[in-house]
Amino acid sequence: MGIISEIVRNDVSEKLNELGIFEGSEVKLIEKLPFKGPLCIWVEENRIVLRHSEAKAILVK
Repeated sequence: MGIISEIVRNDVSEKLNELGIFEGSEVKLIEKLPFKGPLCIWVEENRIVLRHSEAKAILVK
């Protein structure tokens, strides 16, 4: 479990904000599929699936 410290790509930040992913949100990695597949994360009581490229834009402490 961690807390989002920063979203580093501006082109992805708007989409993530629409999904309810903000700086300071608590996140937990649920599942990572192999070969740069999607990641399933738990954010503020919501289960969200992100592309690998989108997930790389999120910095977690």
